[in-house]
Amino acid sequence: MKIFGYGTFITSEIYRNFQNVRAAFLSGYIRIQRPLDPFPFILKSGSNIKSKGFWGLVFEVDQKGLAQLDFYEGMLYSRILVCVLYSDGNNEEVMVYYPTEETISDYQLENYISDDDPWRKRIVKHHREILERFPELEQKSPPEV
Repeated sequence: MKIFGYGTFITSEIYRNFQNVRAAFLSGYIRIQRPLDPFPFILKSGSNIKSKGFWGLVFEVDQKGLAQLDFYEGMLYSRILVCVLYSDGNNEEVMVYYPTEETISDYQLENYISDDDPWRKRIVKHHREILERFPELEQKSPPEV
């Protein structure tokens, strides 16, 4: 199974534990972060949320790895199927951890929607070594194909 990581899977370098890691663009979703949280969330774009999308990392996991990620993500997220776009123009369906309806409500996530993407800024500022391997993570726009 392939997972799209967009937060601590990148900055905590959890992706290093898995195979076939590639940068990919997730269109139609916005990455948000509440000011005091050490991790981001994503929300689907809609009438009140406009976003081109953002870059993250896709990696392969086996059943044991998936169980570890499910435990890591806890009760805040559930896995959903999304389509990502690679810089070579190919797309693929992968799983992403999306906040549950209860998480969206309890954490009032819609109050933190912004065009800013503070998580991307955090990667750029504090994780240059990751950008050396995956320079796409610094970009704001989808791949030109």
